[in-house]
Amino acid sequence: PSGGVERLTQFQNRSNSLLTAVASVETGIGHIDAHPKNFFVLNHDTDSPTTVAVDWPYVGRSPLGIDVGLFIISPLLWLEITVNEAKDLIEPIFEAYLRGIRNVGWEGDDPQIRMSYLAGIGVYGVNRKISMAHRVLTDDSARNFVVETIGHPADELIDSWRDALEFLLQMTDEA
Repeated sequence: PSGGVERLTQFQNRSNSLLTAVASVETGIGHIDAHPKNFFVLNHDTDSPTTVAVDWPYVGRSPLGIDVGLFIISPLLWLEITVNEAKDLIEPIFEAYLRGIRNVGWEGDDPQIRMSYLAGIGVYGVNRKISMAHRVLTDDSARNFVVETIGHPADELIDSWRDALEFLLQMTDEA
């Protein structure tokens, strides 16, 4: 990203204190693998669509807001959305999440949940992008697997993840 290694070092130093702040946010049941590939909407054409979640091996307590950030991180990693599309999804996903937890009775502090949500996107997103890029750049078998699985050439993945990294660092700054 712009600022290079210095910016990533600053991120690493700040991310620890940010994760400490997230740990103080009220908790609830989390899917903890809540990305779009694990959620399906049934009965699209009815007045009562139903969302079904699958792949529950990591379910547990987690800070409110943190889990839903995967709806941004995962599609960026898989090159299913662009950075501009991710930016456009930040508010609608957060607003829908708040409506959902309010519908089940939560009456807490919106800014705390927003901080947790943005920190989840930023901190976990940056770490995942760096980890995947490192594997693609240094491990031939991992590169081949990732290229085949995601369906894009390695140089395209790295370019896209570099662009996403800038956006994810901004989410960390905002959190």
